Amino acid sequence: MGRGIRFTTEFKREAVRLALTSGLPRAEIAEDLGVGLSSLTRWVGLYRGDETPPEIEDDLRAELKRLRKENAVLRQERDILKFAGSEIGPVDRYPGVTPRSSSRKRDCALSRHWSERQWRRMRFALIDAEKAVFPVRTMCRVLDVSESGFFA
Repeated sequence: MGRGIRFTTEFKREAVRLALTSGLPRAEIAEDLGVGLSSLTRWVGLYRGDETPPEIEDDLRAELKRLRKENAVLRQERDILKFAGSEIGPVDRYPGVTPRSSSRKRDCALSRHWSERQWRRMRFALIDAEKAVFPVRTMCRVLDVSESGFFA
């Protein structure tokens, strides 16, 4: 009894390339090529790492570059928020910005006594103090103030 049809390595690699790049279901590709789905799946497991098509490799590189850039921006925004949260705590650090109630015991409740204008001035003072560390545009966006308001 025969063992069935033997496929060449070249045929298997081409089938794997089709399975990875065509976007079609593997069952459909297997049927079109006249092979079993389990055979195609096994070939994909064997030959997947051998060679990645250049167009997929280029797409992956571009996606990786975009994700690294986005990750850097998110880290920077996180660092700005961490710093802002730690700096806004002590109210007397920024000259000219004082809450209506200066009681140290009520620091956590100060937010309801501050006007929006006072909060904005506090954020502008923070941006001014840290403009050498973080980009002004990013700090303005994260702290929800206008860039033109900061430079005014």
